[in-house]
Amino acid sequence: MDELNSIKLTYDRDYSLRYDVISQDPTMNHAQYFSHVTTLFEKNLWGTGDVLDIGCGTGLLKEMLLGNFQFTGVDLSKDMLKIAASRGYRVYEGAVQESLYEFKENQFDFVFAMSLLYHINDVSEIIERFRAIARKAVIFTLEDIPECFEKATWETHQFHIYNHFSLSFDNAHLDMTLGGWQSPSRKENYVPRMRLVCLTAE
Repeated sequence: MDELNSIKLTYDRDYSLRYDVISQDPTMNHAQYFSHVTTLFEKNLWGTGDVLDIGCGTGLLKEMLLGNFQFTGVDLSKDMLKIAASRGYRVYEGAVQESLYEFKENQFDFVFAMSLLYHINDVSEIIERFRAIARKAVIFTLEDIPECFEKATWETHQFHIYNHFSLSFDNAHLDMTLGGWQSPSRKENYVPRMRLVCLTAE
């Protein structure tokens, strides 16, 4: 089985039915992410527009982002996309590396990618494509993934994950770190820190 199929199987089997619960757990990075994204949009008076949500999962972003937005989502997980579609997303099943090139430049006001880029080894071209597609802003996360987590993911699920936490961006509109949490059964931060980045159109 190749890595994309392993990722798809893992999310269909292990996360699709409990993704919303995990993502809204206040001890998890995802809950902090949604809170800061909501604040970001309120401060910038971003209340309308077309949203491309890459790695959209169950489409939970639509429940969190206040305003009049139209949502398009891309994900590998068919089971998650079914839930996103039930929330009103227009959905596309596929890998980000191919799906991004199906969209036109400046097609969307906002492009989101939460907890996605750690699945991709070289993200520079992907982020540039995000910026080409977005008219207003690109919002994405970078995870500070411990080596033990990388190893455990490969051994358990048979796909790689990558640490892009130290990437730098000139003139980022927002660049902040959301703290991870420490597992009571392990000494290392088993759930990685998350860095939230927003790049706006120049």
